[in-house]
Amino acid sequence: VGVRLTMLRQHSGSKFAVGATVTLMQPAVSAPPPFVALGYLSGGANAPRRTQIRQLAAKFAGGGVAYRFVLATPECQREHDPKVVAEAAATQDMLLLNVSDTPFRCALKYVQWIAWARVAFPSAAFIASGDDDAYVQLAHFEADLRRVHAQIGAGTPALWGCIMWRAWYNNVTQDSSTGFTGWTCADGQAVAVVVVVGVAQPPLRTTTTTTSRR
Repeated sequence: VGVRLTMLRQHSGSKFAVGATVTLMQPAVSAPPPFVALGYLSGGANAPRRTQIRQLAAKFAGGGVAYRFVLATPECQREHDPKVVAEAAATQDMLLLNVSDTPFRCALKYVQWIAWARVAFPSAAFIASGDDDAYVQLAHFEADLRRVHAQIGAGTPALWGCIMWRAWYNNVTQDSSTGFTGWTCADGQAVAVVVVVGVAQPPLRTTTTTTSRR
């Protein structure tokens, strides 16, 4: 399974605001401050995936990566499944969002994860996100990001990784859409996205310090 991850670098001295009103259930986990906060987007029926990830993560216990599984409520339901709530209470590694899980709300789950993580892990150098069908070798993952951190310095906004999927909302037409951006750095769609990001870098550098911490 290909790894699908997006890393956003913490930028100190600036503000971050999220307009959506979503209640978050905060896991009561006590652990040393992580270097990376990793959110796995998951679904209620994906308990076997979460179990496998926990088993793999146990091999890298003591590292600088803290992970959480991010779940929304099933579509057309107002509450999480009792089995999911029980799993969250037992494992203390799940973030349950009070928002319906629909095809066009995956992006909102990412936004809410970042909003929660910046408060729960204020000293984390990076906030990461991915899907629960992605394999992440946590030790190598942390080592890669520590090298990035050493190269760019503290407080520099950075986006690390290949963006493979995107979602957006047109505020004029009120249309929700999703799009595929490619699998590899040599893929034409992926290259096109990299070019767009590169063009947007100057204005992003100008606005990041006043609008976003990540």
